[in-house]
Amino acid sequence: MITFIHPYFTQNDTRGGIIGLCNTFCFEEINFITSHKNVVRGGHYHRYTKEMFIILEGKIKITLFHYHNPHLTQEYIVTPLQCFYIEPFVVHTFETLEDSKWLNALSKKMDTIDKDFHTDIQS
Repeated sequence: MITFIHPYFTQNDTRGGIIGLCNTFCFEEINFITSHKNVVRGGHYHRYTKEMFIILEGKIKITLFHYHNPHLTQEYIVTPLQCFYIEPFVVHTFETLEDSKWLNALSKKMDTIDKDFHTDIQS
């Protein structure tokens, strides 16, 4: 349902540093998201789109379950510089435990007419 991506390299010198966060994912759309503390986002899934997230600031609780198996849930707390992706058909909900900022990258850009954004979630 979720795959955490570990940095593939780091480099530090007198100028500062670089952390290679991800080199295995192709994007068609990248979004910058901000949320205040105690905000809930998500509660949806995508049929075709894989989503990658890079947490920049804050702390977020993620709740996940597969659309076809809603009774098996997973929860994670993510913090800055954690990078992960969520597969299609995984319902994902984010609850911000602190004011938070993150990047969201989509494997397919969002079509404004035929959105791959679904909330018809089974109970």
